[in-house]
This record gives sequence, C-alpha cells and structure tokens, in this order.
Amino acid sequence: SGPQPASLSRRLNLVVAHTGETFSDVFAEGDRYDNQKLARLNRLLRDYWNGDMKPVDPALFDVLARVQAIVGQPLRVLSGYRSWRTNRFMRIVGFDVAEHSQHVAAKAIDFMVPGVTAATLGEIARRCGAGGIGVYKSGFVHVDTGMPRSWTGN
Repeated sequence: SGPQPASLSRRLNLVVAHTGETFSDVFAEGDRYDNQKLARLNRLLRDYWNGDMKPVDPALFDVLARVQAIVGQPLRVLSGYRSWRTNRFMRIVGFDVAEHSQHVAAKAIDFMVPGVTAATLGEIARRCGAGGIGVYKSGFVHVDTGMPRSWTGN
C-alpha cells in the first residue's frame, strides 16, 4: 500500500476579517475529516453578532480548499454561519441577504482575496464544485453547497 498521495490531505488558510482569527491547518485526509479541526472551523465561522455556532457542511470546506489551492493565498472570511435572528435583522436593516439563506443552514461563506476580483473567485468556485455562487460588486464572493445557481449583487 505505502503512503497516501499528499493531494488527499486538504488544508485551509482562513482569516476572519471582523475578528482577526485565523485557521491554517489540514482538516481532512482522504475521506476522513479531523473532528477537532472541524470544531475549530465551526467556531471560526460562528455567527459574529451573537456567538451562535452550528456545524458547517464539511463539503463547503472541501470546495474552499480547492479554491484556495488555485488562488494560493488566505481567504478573508466576511460571513459564515448566521442564526435566523441575525439573518432576519440583516434583512430588516437593508442588507442584501436572502430570507432562506444558505448561511442559516451553515452551508455558505462570504469571502474575498485581496488582488483577486470577485468575478474571478466566482469562476474558480464554479470550477471547484460550488453550488450557489454570488458575485458582489463590493469585491466578495458568496459560495455555498446548495443547488447550483448564480447571481450578482452590490
């Protein structure tokens, strides 16, 4: 049998824009996820408004790892999991968020990469197997593991 190819290890390098928290580690080897690393990622992607956490779809981390392997630099996280309360509040005050957002299901992330356009990130995410892809003029991309669809926003 021998050693497994290195390509089977999946790593992420994330920086949370709001808190400065980081994750730079291998979270899976082959078909096995490291539960301690997933717990750290779930905490990193918590609802920043109220601290609520929900287990994030590990398939989302797989997509992000593929995106990151292409862009070759940390992903700056703007939003991960959102509680329904936070999502409702954001809608009420006028943010461009969906009522039944994939963020509430812990299947979505909004991120940017300095020096890479949102349109380019969206195209890369599509090639990497993302479901929903939102490209925002302000420079970030929404990526989720829901049904394949795409949109643009401000």
